[in-house]
Amino acid sequence: MKTSGEATYGHAIIPGKATIRDFVEPARKHLPAFAFNTLAGGAGNDAGVAENEAAFGRRFFVSRRFAPASTDQTATVFGHSYASPFGVAPMGLANLFYPGADLLLAQAAQAGNFPFVLSTAASTSIERITKVAPDVSWYQLYLLSDDRLNAELLSRVAGCGVAVLVLTVDVPVAGRRNSAIRDGVTLPLRWTSALLADVMRRPQWALGMLRHGAPKLENYAPHAGTADVGAASRHIASVMKMGLEWDDLKKVRAMWPGKLVIKGILHPDDAARSVALGADGIWVSNHGGRQLEGAIASLDALSEIRRAVGRDTAVFLDGGVRTGEDILKACALGAGLCFSGRSFAFPVAAYGERGVRAAVEILKEEIRVGLAQLGVQSLSALTSDSLSNVTRASTPGDPFES
Repeated sequence: MKTSGEATYGHAIIPGKATIRDFVEPARKHLPAFAFNTLAGGAGNDAGVAENEAAFGRRFFVSRRFAPASTDQTATVFGHSYASPFGVAPMGLANLFYPGADLLLAQAAQAGNFPFVLSTAASTSIERITKVAPDVSWYQLYLLSDDRLNAELLSRVAGCGVAVLVLTVDVPVAGRRNSAIRDGVTLPLRWTSALLADVMRRPQWALGMLRHGAPKLENYAPHAGTADVGAASRHIASVMKMGLEWDDLKKVRAMWPGKLVIKGILHPDDAARSVALGADGIWVSNHGGRQLEGAIASLDALSEIRRAVGRDTAVFLDGGVRTGEDILKACALGAGLCFSGRSFAFPVAAYGERGVRAAVEILKEEIRVGLAQLGVQSLSALTSDSLSNVTRASTPGDPFES
């Protein structure tokens, strides 16, 4: 109980859960190993996932003093003023982690006024998502080789009132993920004895799947003729456009009437050319470390891309974002919004709707405190001068030692 003069360090919506990382182990305990590894893992042996996070640890804040403690964390993008500078990154088959995860995340985004990006490979249709999140829904597109199907899909998306399309361009081939190979994971899943034994060790998860049904590829259903993961996956594999070319960007630009964001850019020249061909925004991303293990960390690529496209182009980032301070570091280096999948997937996997609420509040509070500690009242006041690249020793030494 708080007494007079007692300092308060914040509160936890879920007791004992003060950070996003506090949800990782509860998620691990709830999910079968194959599902947890699908969520947490990356390309190769996951070094790219770790490097995305480590890049934030290489930057340190330089606070300014004699500034008001009041802060404003709103971020305006494409004419929409969002309450906070973060959003939910697209996640395929997120309902694998918790029944109805897509809807829970979209509802939280609408209530909290931050973007929710629905994956083409999501478990929930764009029609259902935009009913619960009409003001904040974006759509992520994996381009198909059939222009007619692309036009049909984009017509559906636009008809649902979506204003922002995110074209993913960093999947020329499927990434090689060693954890998935070890677990025997394929799409569609082949229920081997090992996978069945894995699921039986998580009865609560298994019961949830039995009650609500296995996740399906709802967005592909009208075009594949079925939402069944197996049949839809085979259809998608036969029509997926792998290895996009610049003419593909031109085609999408011609088909899409709203704002167009290119996701998966790591080189400044690619960013500049995308903008020249009509992109309204650049999403700096290495696919969460899930495509190429040795790829540059998203944060390390951010500054040069911001310089390449100038001030007038929207720039976003994902990869390694786990805290409000991470978000502020990215904003200082030129990001208008930061997106994360895992920062919302771990909490929803572990605690459902309560986990989502907790994640949102944690990030908002970390941003509020971070801005105040920096002596900065708004995101627009953050610049690269707010950061130092001084390397912190892993084991602090004695400063007075000769």
